[in-house]
Amino acid sequence: MRERDCYIVDDTITSGTTIQETIDAVRARGGEPVACGVLADKHGLDEVDGVPVYSLLQVIRVGDGD
Repeated sequence: MRERDCYIVDDTITSGTTIQETIDAVRARGGEPVACGVLADKHGLDEVDGVPVYSLLQVIRVGDGD
C-alpha cells in the first residue's frame, strides 16, 4: 500500500468513525486516501479528514421525530 493511491469503499456512513479509522490506517501504512465511495450516507458528509466522500444515496430525516 506504500506510495499508492487508495480508494475506500463502505456500505453505509452513519457517524464517519469507520471511514476515519480506515483513512488513518491507510496513511499509517504509507498510502494516500484519494476518495471514499459509499452506498448510503446517513450523515450528509462531503469529506472526511480532507478525503472526498461520494455516495449513491443520501438518507435524510423526514418529520419531526415524534
